[in-house]
Order: sequence, then C-alpha cells, then structure tokens
Amino acid sequence: MEQTEHTLQGASCLVIGYGRIGALLAHKLHALDAAVTVSARSPRDFARIEADGMRALDTRSLAGRLSAFQLIFNTVPAPVLGAAELSSLSTGCLVIDLASLPGGISADAKLPAGCRLLHALSLPGRRTAVRGARHPRYGTHHFAGGIHIMTAPIRIGFALTGSFCTFARVMDVIQTLVRQGCEVTPILSFHAAQLDTRFGDAAMWRGKLFALTGRQPIDTIQAAEPIGPKGLFDVLVVAPCTGNTLAKLAHSVTDTPVVMAVKSHLRGDKPVVLAVSTNDGLSGSAANIGALLNRRYYYFVPFRQDAPDAKPRSLVADMERIPDTVQAALQGRQLQPLLLSPANV
Repeated sequence: MEQTEHTLQGASCLVIGYGRIGALLAHKLHALDAAVTVSARSPRDFARIEADGMRALDTRSLAGRLSAFQLIFNTVPAPVLGAAELSSLSTGCLVIDLASLPGGISADAKLPAGCRLLHALSLPGRRTAVRGARHPRYGTHHFAGGIHIMTAPIRIGFALTGSFCTFARVMDVIQTLVRQGCEVTPILSFHAAQLDTRFGDAAMWRGKLFALTGRQPIDTIQAAEPIGPKGLFDVLVVAPCTGNTLAKLAHSVTDTPVVMAVKSHLRGDKPVVLAVSTNDGLSGSAANIGALLNRRYYYFVPFRQDAPDAKPRSLVADMERIPDTVQAALQGRQLQPLLLSPANV
C-alpha cells in the first residue's frame, strides 16, 4: 500500500473468483470498508456474493467493465484477463494475481500505461503444506521423522553452456522459474559468455538473463569457486549441458566457470540437474552420461533423440521438464521416464 499509494477504505475493488481464497479475500476487503465486487460463474455464487453484501459480476463478461476498479485481485488459475479485458483498465489500476500457476493473466496481454501488475502466484490448492514444501518455489527444512515445512524460496544456480540453438527455450524456462518465485542466478561458460552466433550475440543473451533474473551472470572461475563454501544455491541446473561439459564433469576437469560451479556446489551434497544437448549423446558422450547417472547428486532432465534420421546420435533434453526435474531432485529422486520417444514420433 505504501508503494502504490492505494488505501483500502472506500477503494473500488474487484475480486475475480469466489472459491476458498476469493471468498476469504472478499470478506476481508469488505470488512475493511472497501467497495467490493466479486466475479464468479454460477448463479449460486451470485446469490452468495449478494447475500454477503457485495456486488456480483459474471467472470465471462468482464471485457469493457473494469474501468471502475482501482484494485483487481485475481484468484482464478486460468487466463481470465486477456487483452480485451485489460484494455479497459483505468489509469493507476493495480492488478494483483494471487492464483496458482499458470495465473490468470494471458501471456500476451499488456496493461495500459499507468497500470501495474503484481505477480503473487500461489501453490495449487491441491497441495498440502507438506507437499507444498517440495514445490520448486519453496525450500524445505528437514526435522526428525521426515517432516517438511515451507521456508525460503528455492535458490537456483542456472548454468548455460555452448549449445546456442537451445538458448531461446532455456530463457523461457528461466522465466517460468522466476515467475514461480524461485531466485535464479545465471552462470555462463566461457563460450556462452563470449561467442556471438547466428542464434544471437553474447551481449544480447547476457542482457536477457539480467532482465529475467535481476542478477549479473557468474562468468569467471574465481566467482564460481565460492558457490559451495557460501552455500549459495539449493540446486544447480546446467542447461544446456553440452558433450564437452559432460566430459569435463565425468572426468573431474575444472577449467570453466560452469564446471567449477558444479564442483563447488557438490561439496555440500546438493543436487545438480543436467539438461543434455549434444550431437554425440549416443556415441562419444554416452559413456559420460552413464558415468554421471551412476554418481550421487546428479539428476538428468528427460531426453530424447531430436532428429533420429538426420542426426541418429544426437540427444536433447526436454527443456520444459526442467522445473519438474528440479522438484524431483530436491526430493532425491530421478524424474521418470528418463528416455523419451523421439521428437518426430
């Protein structure tokens, strides 16, 4: 409230959704003397809302009806606010998305000038407090008897090596992790930090990483070395992980910021997640993959042959499964199945 200069007394508020969270929030706002409108879908909810002293709207017909609201809270985990709905927001409107993933704001939607969106995405309602502690957004604390409680957001070191053709997909994954509430710190190999390619120049990728995470990448061996001693991360992801990096990890070679980061992180017995991307995954790199699968604290993102006919020995991880692999690794298990059907099947 201090940052936005909004006060609740007399404020015109819209709560989208009248489930457990929506109903509780609406009642709290009403008790604080806000002018509360609640949108829902069923006639039964309309009757409940009006009986509770609030105004009811149909969630399916919000387009063109949002200009009257100073504060909008969404609790529906589906894209209920798209371009048509958001275009009618009044200047200075604050939209707060409280829904569980994927949230209620369409990915391509843009707010009008002068409006603000605050992402405060929550855990899905189906998760209990115990299961919620294992979600990628949260760290876990272990007590005797195996009890887990939610603590701080997960701290992820996210290392990129030189499979440049996968960088765009990896950026999408980093964005997803950040939106889930994870604290992501980028780490770059020498090649990833310095080489310009047909997929983009190094400065562009560095700028995108900073824009997504708010952190400058770790790009020197000296900067990577303290990762383990300082306990900087809960999990370290290497994505993409090239055949060159696989070989260095399998043979304990420490001559790039990424492999130093992995070596330093492992001294704390913490998980490392590898998302392979290599043209010799079923030839020269196969032995290195096998060696790392046989070592503690290494976990692989499920992978497949990406082009069995044109590149029969090439393997690429399903980058979209990185968040799920992180979740499994934090529980000490390998996400299954590990071997996926080829991309063209």
